[in-house]
Amino acid sequence: MIVPPMLILSGAGTRGGAFHARSYAIMCFVLFAISTSALGQDWTYTARPGDNLWNISRDHLIAVDYWRRLQEYNGIADSDIIRPGTKIRMPIAWLKRQPSPALLTQIRGSVERVRGDGGTASVVSVGATLQVGDRLVTGENSSATIRFADGSRVLLQSNTDLTLDTMSAYGSTGMVDTSMRLHGGRIENEVPPAVGPGSRYRIITPPAVAAVRGTSFRVAFDPSAATALGEVLDGALGVSAQDVTRAVPAGFGVATKVGEPPGEPARLLPAPDLSGLPDALPAQRIVFEWPAVQGASIYRGQVFAAADTERLLQESVLTRPRAEWQPLPVGEYLLRVRAIDASSLEGLNADHVFSIEALALPPVPMQPDDSAVIAARSLVLTWTVPPGVASFHVQISRSLRFSDLVIDAANVRDWRYRPPEALIPGQYFWRLASIGRDGRQGPFGDPRQFHIRVAPEAPMTEAVSADYGQLALSWRARSDAAGYRLQLARDAGFSRMVTDEKIRANRFRISGLSPGTYYFRAQSIGDDGLAGAFGAASRIEIPGWPLMQIAIALAGLLAILLVVALRRR
Repeated sequence: MIVPPMLILSGAGTRGGAFHARSYAIMCFVLFAISTSALGQDWTYTARPGDNLWNISRDHLIAVDYWRRLQEYNGIADSDIIRPGTKIRMPIAWLKRQPSPALLTQIRGSVERVRGDGGTASVVSVGATLQVGDRLVTGENSSATIRFADGSRVLLQSNTDLTLDTMSAYGSTGMVDTSMRLHGGRIENEVPPAVGPGSRYRIITPPAVAAVRGTSFRVAFDPSAATALGEVLDGALGVSAQDVTRAVPAGFGVATKVGEPPGEPARLLPAPDLSGLPDALPAQRIVFEWPAVQGASIYRGQVFAAADTERLLQESVLTRPRAEWQPLPVGEYLLRVRAIDASSLEGLNADHVFSIEALALPPVPMQPDDSAVIAARSLVLTWTVPPGVASFHVQISRSLRFSDLVIDAANVRDWRYRPPEALIPGQYFWRLASIGRDGRQGPFGDPRQFHIRVAPEAPMTEAVSADYGQLALSWRARSDAAGYRLQLARDAGFSRMVTDEKIRANRFRISGLSPGTYYFRAQSIGDDGLAGAFGAASRIEIPGWPLMQIAIALAGLLAILLVVALRRR
């Protein structure tokens, strides 16, 4: 027989850090107290002027005639005379209970409800009152927020299935009893400190039960893996399964599988660093990128309305530390990001408040290509021109976070930019922002990188041989060159090209040239493909055949023809 594990969360005064022996003892006590019925505990009432046992019983207990039990239980001599400030203990089991419906305060996407009395699923709307037994199911890219009578709230994320099992209040004591059944998916919980011993907030999953008394935590259940996850942001977590109990402080998480003891508590991944994100963005392009978190396999990104963090507007699971959201109306928003480790535990939250404003879009870089290798003196940046833009802000940095700026040109009016001085060799990053006609600058676009290299110098020609239609050239091989590019043309502007080729050797030969004037130039090409500048062009004359040599050749040809003719006779 498989015994389901017990997952218990408690806000018993622990706030982060490692547990000491005393904290562990307190946690074990809390585990025992929460796992037993609250009905065996007392609620203490402080008497006010005019109180007597009769009206106290009428207001708080199951029936008025419980005043006799109350008198005996507290050892009160006179039921009609009770001094103000007197502490009166009432067993939780004697308190009257009444239904305490919950309120659906936020919906995004597809959310359906199946009522506790049966029936088919139906679409539910914001403001709906939820009763015991109601079951909520969120679809893909959907969410819902439920608020309970004591101010507790639960956020159902995408593809979550949750049933409301218990929602009741103990009269006017302020204590509430709330329990939910998570069939699958992921929920986030914010629970205020318990008012009294009767207050309970529990989440039941097939492998675990989570009970909490004032904390901020998350619970997930994956039916396919039969695993429940608990992640504590504030408060404390106790996990009990298979006769094993573990204490887990805030900032840690635990995984519990059906039929197995709880895993060792694992430290949650730290909150991502969002300090470099822009504070204002245009509505048309909402892109955020942050430094990777070590140990993260994926990330979760969420966007809330800044004034109402119950309203989850957008959510995505991200395969890298970058989020790109759908356009949003002008206004204030909250970005929340956390890293997720290989065991699917989600880490600490990082929040960033930003605004959507009517700002100009960043230009799109054109040249150089991303990761291009460029000679220092050849660097020219070019980009597109978005509508309504008056100028541009150009930044070149040695670091991807642009903390080491080399160029910070804040008012470039052209669509291209050449640095005033050649950059020293190395890796660089560049980015662009648009400045509208109203003088307001939009966000920087995505950065690109390029590499500045020292281009090899042009080869120096050492030997030239031009003889009757043939040209042979050679030069001293350069140690910084892996090859050479050679051009031969009939004009000094190299528009009437005869040959343009790349070779690896340090010599070149071409034949079949007609007599006349030619121009030759060459450049060196480095190991990384970076070509240096062409050297100065050389003028070369290819000579024609001299008259004497032509005459001798014709005479020889005639003699041969004469000999052949005589032999035929």
